[in-house]
Amino acid sequence: MPFSQLGLPSAAESFFINVSRTLPQAKLKYRNGQVTSLLAFRVGREMLFGRKTDTDLARKTWGSINRNFFGGMPLYMEEGRFAPVEVRLSADKPFADGDTARVEAFLKDGEWFDTRINIRMDGIDTAESNPSEKLNRQKRAIAMYLSDTYGLSSADRKALEVLIGLRIVYSGKIANVVTTAFGHHFAETGISLAPAYTILGVDKGIQGSLDYSDKYGRLIARVMAGGENQGEELLAGFIEAVLPRAMKDLGSMYLAEYKMSAQSCKKILAKWRRNNPELYDILAPETAPVPSKIFSAKKCAELAARWTQFYEREPLARNDLQTMEAFLGVAPPYPKYSGDMTPMDLRAEWISLGGGLGLDLGHGLNQDELFRLIRPSGDPATDPYYSPVFYKYGKTMSDIENIWQLDPLNLRAALLPQNG
Repeated sequence: MPFSQLGLPSAAESFFINVSRTLPQAKLKYRNGQVTSLLAFRVGREMLFGRKTDTDLARKTWGSINRNFFGGMPLYMEEGRFAPVEVRLSADKPFADGDTARVEAFLKDGEWFDTRINIRMDGIDTAESNPSEKLNRQKRAIAMYLSDTYGLSSADRKALEVLIGLRIVYSGKIANVVTTAFGHHFAETGISLAPAYTILGVDKGIQGSLDYSDKYGRLIARVMAGGENQGEELLAGFIEAVLPRAMKDLGSMYLAEYKMSAQSCKKILAKWRRNNPELYDILAPETAPVPSKIFSAKKCAELAARWTQFYEREPLARNDLQTMEAFLGVAPPYPKYSGDMTPMDLRAEWISLGGGLGLDLGHGLNQDELFRLIRPSGDPATDPYYSPVFYKYGKTMSDIENIWQLDPLNLRAALLPQNG
C-alpha cells in the first residue's frame, strides 16, 4: 500500500524507513513509497501494538497500520482474550504447503480489503514438500543415522539421501492435502486468523503479544475454520465428510508421483530388500502410508468422533486447524516460540502417536517410521516417541538453538495428566 494512502503526515514516514533497515529481504523493505504488510507489522511491533505510543504521531501511525493492514485485529491479549479476524485465502492455492496459508484480504466492517501476506501457521511443522536447505539438512542427518545403524557403504549413501528426500516430500504433500481441502471447503463458510500469542517473550513488554514474523517474511498466526463469530464446531464434520474424498483423489495422485520418482532407485531397493529388509521397509515406496487407507471413510469417522472427545476436553481446540493437523498425525508440534497453545498441540499429537483415548498404534503419518524420525523431539527422558535422529543431530536439522524448550512450560506435566 502506498504511504500516501495511509492518511498520515509526512513525518510518520520515518517510522517505516527506520524499521525497514531491519527487514530480512529487499522486497519487503520500504521502497518507492510502498509499505508492505510485513513492514507495517514490524512498525506496529516496535510500538508494542499501541502500548508504546508516546506521541500523537506514533498513536496515529499505529491506528492507521491496524486499520489499513489488519482490520483492527487485536495483536496483543487483553484480559486473556482475543477475537479472530476473517480472511480470504487465495482461491487457486489457499495454502503453499501444509503449514503456510496465503492470505489475500482481511474483512473489516463488512468490506474486504487487500492485504496479501503469507501466514506461517503457529506451533506446527509439516514435512518439507519442496526443495529447501532444511530438507537437505534433514536428508543428511537421517542418512548419517541410517548409515550407522545398518552399516551402509559410501556407495549406497547417494541413493539413500535421494530416497529419504522423496519420502519426506511425499509426507509434506499429504499434509498439504489436509490444508488444501480445508481452504477450499471453508472458502464459503469462512476462514479466520487468530493471533498466535507468545508467553515466552524475549523482550520485556511483549509477553502476550503476537509472535515475531519469520525470516521469510511470513506472519505467524493461527488459522481457524469459520468466520469471526463462529460458535459451532466445524472440524469434526470436515474430518468425516471432506478428508476421505480429498485423500482418495489428491492424496492418491501424490502417492503415484512418489512411486514414479522412486523408480530411479529400484536397483538399490532390490538390493536392500535382500540384504537389509528393515531398511527397505523404512524407505521403499511400497511401505509408504496410503492416503486412502490411513484416512479412509471408516477411519475418518472414528477420528471425527475422537476429535469431538478431544475438543470437548480442550475447548480452545475448537475449529483450530493447527491442533487438528497435530491430532491427525500430519504435523508435529514445533514451537519455535513456545506459546499458550503449545501444551494443547502436544496433547493432540500425543493421541496421534498412540497415547490416550484408546488408540494403541497411532494414526496418520505417525504410522510411518521415517516420518517419526523427523519429529522435532529428541529427549528420551520426557518423550517415549522421541526421534533418535533429532536426539543425535538436532542442532544440524534445525536452524535455531534449543528449539525444544521443555523446562519453561513443563510440557511433560502438561501431557501426562491427560493420558488416562
